[in-house]
Parts: sequence; structure tokens; C-alpha cells
Amino acid sequence: MDKLELNELPALLAEELASIDGLNPVTRDIIRGILDDAVTRVVELEADYAEENRLHAEAEARAANLEAQLAAERAAHAWRRGDETPPAPGWYQTAETADGNVLSYAAWDGAVWQGYPANEPPVYWRPIARLPQEPTP
Repeated sequence: MDKLELNELPALLAEELASIDGLNPVTRDIIRGILDDAVTRVVELEADYAEENRLHAEAEARAANLEAQLAAERAAHAWRRGDETPPAPGWYQTAETADGNVLSYAAWDGAVWQGYPANEPPVYWRPIARLPQEPTP
């Protein structure tokens, strides 16, 4: 027998109940009522399942988007070697020793580091992080 569709079950049950001789009409009505309730509940559960899948997919997409934003933010503020050129003139946080124990700030004028001996680059540098902002509603 092929798999029946949910909407085919009531007619099939009615046919089967009609073929049973001597079945009390009240019993037939009870059985039909039970099946109708079960079919209604299955339809509700299928709708709930579809909504849960939609919400799950939406949450996964939001999580992936937030993870990508976080990765981009981390990359934007990562330490870079001193021989890498900053993207724009401005102030940067610098590490003056390879172990990072001496931190400072230095200005990049677009060509050289200002304030370093012979305008040599720092060992490492990174953009200065923005100050936290109040969330907007």
C-alpha cells in the first residue's frame, strides 16, 4: 500500500468503518472524532515544525553574520608587523619591543613614523580601537 496523504485518512476510515457489520453508530462517531482530532493535531505540529525550521534558519543566518562581523572587527584591529604600511595617516598603538612589553602610540604621516629614531617603524602597530558606543534602540 502506498503512503497515504493525511487528508485521505478520514475518507479511508469512514469506508472501513462502514464495512464493519454491527458497529455501534456511537462507536463509529467516537472513532471518527478521535481521527479528526489526531489529523488536526498533526497539521498543527507540521505548521509548528515548519515555523521552528524557519526560525532556526533565521538564527543560523544571524549567527553567521555576527561571526563574520566579529572576524572582520578582529582583523581590523589585529597587530601588524612594523614593516607593514598603515592604510592612512593617523595615530596608532605601537609595540616597541618584540614581546609587546613596551606599548606606546605613534603617528604615521603617510610616509614615515613620527617620533621614532630615524623615523624607523615600530616592531608592531595596530589601529586604535574606537570607544564603545551606546546601543541604539
